[in-house]
Amino acid sequence: MDSTATTAFAGAFRPEPEDHALERVRAEIVRLGLQSHAFDLDTQGFTVLTPEDLDAGDLPTRLREALLDIAEAESGHRPDLDGAGPSGTRTAIGEGQFLAQVLFRDRAFEEALLNEKALALITYLLGENCTLSSLNAMLKSAGRDNLELHTDQVGTPAPFPAYAQVANATWVLSEYSRDHGSILFVPGSHRWARHPNRDEAVDLSLAVPVEARPGSLIVWHGNTWHGALARKTPGLRVSLIGYYCRWYLLPQVLYRQITPAEVLARNPARFSTLMGRRTPYAGPDLDGPHPSLSLAQLSQYS
Repeated sequence: MDSTATTAFAGAFRPEPEDHALERVRAEIVRLGLQSHAFDLDTQGFTVLTPEDLDAGDLPTRLREALLDIAEAESGHRPDLDGAGPSGTRTAIGEGQFLAQVLFRDRAFEEALLNEKALALITYLLGENCTLSSLNAMLKSAGRDNLELHTDQVGTPAPFPAYAQVANATWVLSEYSRDHGSILFVPGSHRWARHPNRDEAVDLSLAVPVEARPGSLIVWHGNTWHGALARKTPGLRVSLIGYYCRWYLLPQVLYRQITPAEVLARNPARFSTLMGRRTPYAGPDLDGPHPSLSLAQLSQYS
C-alpha cells in the first residue's frame, strides 16, 4: 500500500456533522484495502484492479463462458476467442458483437454486481443508493477505427458536477493491450468537467492505454475522457460493462420494473437498491424500507 496514497485518501475526507454515509463508505474502502484505488479515482479518474487485487476466484471465467453462450445463442455460432471473430459487424463502440441487457441471463452476472470490491469503488463514486443503469457486454474483433474520446455524461451540458453522476465498472475477460484494442484514458480529465471538443476527441495522443490481464476490473469516473484503440490482432476482446448512476438519474434500463421476483428474493437488500427499488422516491414498484429524502441529500456518499 503506497503511504502517500493512504495519507492523501485519509486527508481527502472532511465529513460534515452526522455524515454517517461517508463514514461507512470510507470504512469499507479501508476494510477491503482499496485506498490506493480510491486515490487513483480521485486523482486520475480511473483505476485498474489486477486479478490478484480483485480476488474473484473463478467468477471471471464463468462470466466469459456465459457471454460466449449468449453470443452463440444470438448468432448461431460460438465465437472463437483466438480466431477472426465477427469482423465487419459495426456497433456504437467498435467492431464485433454487442450483447445487450445480459443481467438476467446467467446468475454469474448477479455475482458480478455484488462483488464487494467492485461495489465498494462504485459506491465510493456514486453513493450507497446508486443504481445499475445497464449491464451489457462487448466481444470486440479486429477493425480499423479507433473509438473517439468521450465522457459517460451523455446528454449533460458542461460544466459537469465535480463529483461523479455516473460511473463504469468493466470486467476484463480477455487480454487487454494496445494491439488487442485496449481502452484508454486521459488521466485527470474528470476534473475538467466537460466533454472533449471535436479536435480533442480524435487526438488519442492525449490518452494512456490500459494493459490488463483477464480477471482484472477497470473502474472510472463518469467525467473521465476515454476511448479505445482498434484491435489489430485476430481474436476477441471480451468485456462485461457495468454502467451505474446516482439514484436520482434515469437509468438506461428500468430494472425496478423488470427484475423478476425470484431474482430479488435470492439476493441481499443491496441488490434491490441497485435495481432502483429502494430509492427515497415512493412508488408501487419499490421495496422497503427506503432511505429518507433528507438523508439522501445530506452527502454525495448517500
